[in-house]
Amino acid sequence: MHDLILEIADDLAQGCLMSEYDPYHDEGWVLKYVKAHACK
Repeated sequence: MHDLILEIADDLAQGCLMSEYDPYHDEGWVLKYVKAHACK
């Protein structure tokens, strides 16, 4: 779990630039965190 925790911490430290009020879209972030439950 150490590697997973470090990966999530790195992602949070870099931050997600997406916002409901901004047109920027990061498909990698969406697939990894928003739609992750659909992959199981």
